[in-house]
Amino acid sequence: MEIGRMAMGLSHDQMAVKPPILLLGCLLFSLGLEGIFPLSLAPTNETVRPLGMAFVIVALGLFFWALGAFRAVGEQVKPESETQALVQTGPYRFSRNPIYVAMAMLVIGVGLWSHNGWNLVLLCLCIPVIHVGVVVREESYLYRTLGEEFVDYCERVNRYL
Repeated sequence: MEIGRMAMGLSHDQMAVKPPILLLGCLLFSLGLEGIFPLSLAPTNETVRPLGMAFVIVALGLFFWALGAFRAVGEQVKPESETQALVQTGPYRFSRNPIYVAMAMLVIGVGLWSHNGWNLVLLCLCIPVIHVGVVVREESYLYRTLGEEFVDYCERVNRYL
């Protein structure tokens, strides 16, 4: 069980927002904004497109690596599941929230790849919402559930990067 888990045993009514839905909304809303008020990132698509592709590839790799770490200890990445074990392997050795980091990287990558600056603007609005509405609540749940084991993990591993 990691801090940045989608809900970490929290019921849906305790979560302020579901990060995948919020970030998908960010991507879709940015498409609409780009159609009305284009916001370019660089002089040409060719200057940022390869960087965007790299972000997407790294984000997908990080996401699937994190899922594999969950499966390796028998945990599920489901909001309604109770936490049974603290995932501390794979990307969880470096980040307590690699899935959220991967999601943010995906939004950045899609923005760069598609040359849509609105992705980055909207992501800057979404990140504080996810932090306060999800991560802080998950951490509180994990502290109550795991106590000192979770405190020790927090002292060794950064929250995001």
